Amino acid sequence: MHMTLPVLSIRLIDAYSGRGRLNNQFHVTRTDELPFPIHTVPVKGDHFVIVLSLTGETKVTYNLKDYTLRPNDMFILSPAVIHQFDATEGLLLGAGFTKEFFSEALIHQKHIDLFDFLSPGMDPFYRLNPNEAENMHRLMLMLRNYYYDKGHTFHKEVLFHSFNLFMLEAAALIKKY
Repeated sequence: MHMTLPVLSIRLIDAYSGRGRLNNQFHVTRTDELPFPIHTVPVKGDHFVIVLSLTGETKVTYNLKDYTLRPNDMFILSPAVIHQFDATEGLLLGAGFTKEFFSEALIHQKHIDLFDFLSPGMDPFYRLNPNEAENMHRLMLMLRNYYYDKGHTFHKEVLFHSFNLFMLEAAALIKKY
C-alpha cells in the first residue's frame, strides 16, 4: 500500500499562525503560536526552516534519524525531507523560507557556496553556546519585526538585508561546528 505524506506548507503555517505573508515565501513562527501540535505525524515541508530551540526538550525524527533538541540547539529542515516533531515539552522558533525567497533575498551571489548547509545531505543538528543562540534568537526576532512591519518605507529591502545577516550568521556557526 502506498501512503502519501502530508506536506506542511509555508502557506499553511502562515494561515494557522494568523499572520500576514509575503507571497507565502517567508515566516518566523514559534511553535506555541500554532493552534495544532507542530506535527504528530511524519510530514514533508515545501520550504527550508532554521529552527532554534528556546526551552524544554523536543524530539525530532528527521530523515529517519532521531534527535533531541534542547535550549540553544539549532536545526535545519530542508524541503521534501520527511520529519516529525514532538514539541509538547519544548518551545521552538523557526525562520522558514522558500527557495524563491532565498534566491531573491541573497544580495551577494558570490556567497552561494556558504549555504551548502541547506542541502538535505548535510548534518541538520548544531549545539550552540548560549551567546551564539542568543544572537541567532535576536536576529530571528529582528527578521520577524521587519517582516510584519508592512508600513516601513523600505520594507522589502530591510527584510532582505536582515535575512542576509541572519543567513551569514547561520553559515558562520555551521562552518564553526
